[in-house]
Amino acid sequence: GLQALLQLAGSSGTLRTLRLGANAISEAGGTVLAGHLHGQPQGSLRTVSLSNNHLGQASAHSICAAMQENEHLTELSLSGCGLTQETIDKLGACLLRNRAASRKREQVRTKSLLRAVSAALSDPEHHSPACGDAVLPPNAVLASRTQSVVCGPKEASAASAPAPEKGERPWSTAVTRLAVLKAAAAEVIEGAETLATRLAASAVRAA
Repeated sequence: GLQALLQLAGSSGTLRTLRLGANAISEAGGTVLAGHLHGQPQGSLRTVSLSNNHLGQASAHSICAAMQENEHLTELSLSGCGLTQETIDKLGACLLRNRAASRKREQVRTKSLLRAVSAALSDPEHHSPACGDAVLPPNAVLASRTQSVVCGPKEASAASAPAPEKGERPWSTAVTRLAVLKAAAAEVIEGAETLATRLAASAVRAA
């Protein structure tokens, strides 16, 4: 039952969603969930739905207490479980906190990745990027908006960078293309910061 699924979530680290609405889960099941959330505050679960189960106030209080420590659960549906408004409000505050933290973690990871890529592309020792495991041909296309590298004939796209002129060193064209990618990375970072600011403001208004 629920306990076996929670054990799987703990051992696998990949189970993110549990939807067990109207599954005759009792107060004991709610207590088991609370124990899991408390014991694994950084566990894999992101969404749990136990709507229309008879959890009871005691297990609801246990879940609420566990959520004070849990940092990763962002969606919790307990409608039709007989919770008081006070408990619902406390759980809602915890979920808003976790959603904001989740957005912040994603923003930090994205910025770190893009800065690492940007730094690597600025290094003159990096002559040309790779497409898979192969070195890009001179007519490779860099799509700045999507930060993707597309290998193909230069005639296939109007966005193709010009072929190197006679006497021009091959790596100079690659550097030009990499500069486009670096600019795109900076644009994505700026967009992510703007989005995070707007989402945080929305969360504050919702609270």
